[in-house]
Amino acid sequence: MKESISIKAHNSRYQLKTTQTLYCKERELWKFICNPNNLSLITPSDLHFQIISSKVKSKIFEGQKIKYTIQPFLKFHILWQSEIHGVIPGLEFQDKQIEGPFAYWNHHHKIDLADLNKIIMHDIVDYELPYGKFGQAFGEFLINKKLKEIFEYRKEKFDLFFNKHEAKAKDFRFM
Repeated sequence: MKESISIKAHNSRYQLKTTQTLYCKERELWKFICNPNNLSLITPSDLHFQIISSKVKSKIFEGQKIKYTIQPFLKFHILWQSEIHGVIPGLEFQDKQIEGPFAYWNHHHKIDLADLNKIIMHDIVDYELPYGKFGQAFGEFLINKKLKEIFEYRKEKFDLFFNKHEAKAKDFRFM
């Protein structure tokens, strides 16, 4: 499977899709992606990502709410709160922004077993920029570029954590 990342516009909404091949055990990857405390390990340090919810458990659950802050540009801190839904253990879950910078944000995390110790991980993010047409005109290039950078960074981190001893996934490119 070819590694990819793409962003496509659908009216006022956008959809970012990534696929990545990882060489690991399914339960190992699931345990990692289901622990909100691991978000800081796959988020670029320049975003200054910090979970501010008290007592975040090491495993997500249906209806869980997680608050955090990010600093995407300059010294501008943004509060973000997500709610976990659509949890199918070992396969997929979604986090939906209930407070934050986007007019709409829903991130679908999905893993498919391709072969023994070979996983295809999918991220599908549906989002809408804030402030209507003004937000689209001003933020489209800036936000989409930043999201691509973030997901490229995530790809590199997942490669480091899960593909260090096996054949590396190759040809991850922007479409």
